[in-house]
Amino acid sequence: MITKTYQSFSCLSTNYSLTNLTGSGFSLVYNQHYSHATSMTDLENIKSQCNGFSMLCAAGGLANSDKLLLISCANCHAVLTPTTISSPVFVGSAYWYLTDGKSFGFAPDSTINQGSADSHDISSPYRLSWHLTGSGGWRLGNLTNLPDNVYKKYVLIR
Repeated sequence: MITKTYQSFSCLSTNYSLTNLTGSGFSLVYNQHYSHATSMTDLENIKSQCNGFSMLCAAGGLANSDKLLLISCANCHAVLTPTTISSPVFVGSAYWYLTDGKSFGFAPDSTINQGSADSHDISSPYRLSWHLTGSGGWRLGNLTNLPDNVYKKYVLIR
C-alpha cells in the first residue's frame, strides 16, 4: 500500500513538485546528477545537519525540471542509520537501506535485492537506489542503469 501524508511529509510518491518542498521549509542539501558517485561521506555530512526531529526526503527527477519523479520522506536520523545488506528498515512510508560499500535507497516493501543497487522488481515505480561503490547511478523507479546527466539525485531536509 502506498501512502501519502503530506502534512508530516512522511510519504512515498511520484510526480511531486520540488518547489512545493522548498516552499514548505525543506532545504536542498544534495543535488547531483546520477553520474555523480554518491559516498557514505556525502550521507554522513547530510546526517550531521539533522537533529532528532529532522525530516529527510530523498528524490530523483529529470535535470532542469521542478517535477520529482519519485520521492520518499522520513526521519533523517533513522533513514541515515546503516543497515545490514538486504535488511531494509521501515521508516515513514517506505523501507530504507544504507549499506556502506553497497547502496542507499528505499522501496515500498521489505523485499530488496541489494548489491551495489536494489535490482528487485525492475518494473516498480516506487524504488530508488544509489550506488555507494564509487560509481554513479543507478535506479529511479523503473528507470535503471542511470550513470548520466539526464537525471538528478536530491536530498532535502527540514
